[in-house]
Amino acid sequence: MRHFSVNQVAKAGIIAALYAVLALALPEFSYNIMQFRLSEGLVLLPLYLPEAIPGLALGCLLANLGSPFGILDIIGGTLCTALAAWLTWRWRQNIVLATLAPIVVNALGVSAYLAFLSKELYFTIVPAIALSETVICLVIALPLSRLVARLLKV
Repeated sequence: MRHFSVNQVAKAGIIAALYAVLALALPEFSYNIMQFRLSEGLVLLPLYLPEAIPGLALGCLLANLGSPFGILDIIGGTLCTALAAWLTWRWRQNIVLATLAPIVVNALGVSAYLAFLSKELYFTIVPAIALSETVICLVIALPLSRLVARLLKV
């Protein structure tokens, strides 16, 4: 079992707070079928910070407390984010796989419960979530994670 240092717990808390604040500050972008969460710009931090895994999961849980999609979004979104963060860390040696993890997990997982809740067809929601997650990952998350790597000299 891995134990986190006080420093790592603090980093996880900061990541959780950032994720939640960024999602809650822009609800019109964070809680739609075509989600465009700026907080998802943090999803590739597990490439260099394993403590980002619980930070992202907790941040998503806190952000989804404000979701109009209720308990399914709170539980489903948190589980999808935790899985995507863990896969990103697990596949950190392959930047393509690591970047695909949050895109695929969110496109398939989040779309499942959003389709159920919205009565939309699953296969119409998957491309919307995949597109928004891809844009966020490539435009925000990838450059941000590279900046973190440079700052940490990883």
